[in-house]
Amino acid sequence: FGENVTPKIALRWQPISGLSLRGTYGESFKAPTVTDLAPGTEALLAFIASDFGLALEGDPLILLRTQAARPDLHEEESSSWTAGFDFQPEGTAFSLGITYFNIEFEGRIDSPTAGGFDEFFVSPDVFGQFLIADPDAAFVEAQLAGATEFTDLTGGAFTPTAVDLWADVSVTNIAAEKQSGVDLILNHAFETRRGRFNVSLNGTYIDTLEKKFAPAAPPREVLNLLNEPIDLRLRGGLAWSVTDLSAALFVNYQDSYGNAEARIASWTTVDAQLRYAFASQSADAVLSDLSVAFSVQNLLDKDPPFVLSQGSPIAHSGYDSVNATPLGRFLALQIAKTW
Repeated sequence: FGENVTPKIALRWQPISGLSLRGTYGESFKAPTVTDLAPGTEALLAFIASDFGLALEGDPLILLRTQAARPDLHEEESSSWTAGFDFQPEGTAFSLGITYFNIEFEGRIDSPTAGGFDEFFVSPDVFGQFLIADPDAAFVEAQLAGATEFTDLTGGAFTPTAVDLWADVSVTNIAAEKQSGVDLILNHAFETRRGRFNVSLNGTYIDTLEKKFAPAAPPREVLNLLNEPIDLRLRGGLAWSVTDLSAALFVNYQDSYGNAEARIASWTTVDAQLRYAFASQSADAVLSDLSVAFSVQNLLDKDPPFVLSQGSPIAHSGYDSVNATPLGRFLALQIAKTW
């Protein structure tokens, strides 16, 4: 897909033993998917504004392009920088790493209605390029002629001359996004008479997540909203090993989020793993360098936080699919052999 140059640069400085300071800057891009680019898909929908709960002046009959081939889409682009440090005192098995990150996206591929269906129609100053009031019949007929799918929800009121408003909500390079936050990685290992232990904590705290749903739209803070990233995630672990046997237990936590009207509870799950590795010089050649691992995700079979369905229960499953999974307890057995 086309071409792009994405420079990256990193700097690491160790002023004293055990302490490293680091920073990075980089650019990246993401090409549109084949589905986004492929020609031959023109889906149109006709409806009356009030039937969709839109309070628009004159209650217009709207012809909506919901999906269109976009062979002229260009890549999404981003730039990012990080700054952080790693601390590991000499002669110890303790390490701490903290990283601040800042990422900006431009030209993200999205629908103009991503910020809200209502907002799209009542903000002509922002989305005017996607709206045509009182399109003439010839324009409407040309759109219908090129459509591969047309759905009429007007109850028989639709004709090319009856269309009051044309709207195009198919995806395009319209959105922008900015995210910043802090990553934490902590590890501490120690030996005892009963084996080697390792304590770990990984975490991410997002302090800003702003989106612009159109170039002329003001930035909107979407952190901690339904179907958007949440501010705090933590994963703490305790691992134990002795000779060929090892075990680990992990606790995963994500913070509560939402607003006062629709608060979504925090979610805590537990993962576990038990592993046995046969010695390299085992008397049995079949068992030599063989390992067997049994792991469990969501050991306690904890349900995801309930989210009150809004509208159709078919379209809203009762949980936030971006931040949770309904999979439940998941067991896995892995057998590996090297030679």
